[in-house]
Amino acid sequence: MKILSFLMVFISMIITDDPSIKFDKKEHDFRSIKAGSEIVVQFNLTNTSKKTPLIIYSVSTTCGCTTASSPKMIKPLETKPIIIKFNSKGFKGPISKDIIVITNTVNEYDKLTIKGTVLE
Repeated sequence: MKILSFLMVFISMIITDDPSIKFDKKEHDFRSIKAGSEIVVQFNLTNTSKKTPLIIYSVSTTCGCTTASSPKMIKPLETKPIIIKFNSKGFKGPISKDIIVITNTVNEYDKLTIKGTVLE
């Protein structure tokens, strides 16, 4: 009976092909920039599923100083970028900004981070 249960679970894992994300990085350290300047960071993500499209429901930032643009869908085995822009106007010193990516994966969301120091 245990073998039959194991086989059923194993077969269901093979049959279902839930979308999943692989990021080239989840954190980017821009080291230091001058106050008032803007940086652009690219995070590449791959849909590692062989059958199921990856749907990106939203990409949200923790501050109005940071914006994100992303595709709405990524085909199986395809790679596309999420572009993050950070405007350092009004900041000085160390900063860290999170970007939340909500998708149709089992985990439902992933957190990306940009960080660095804004110089005067």
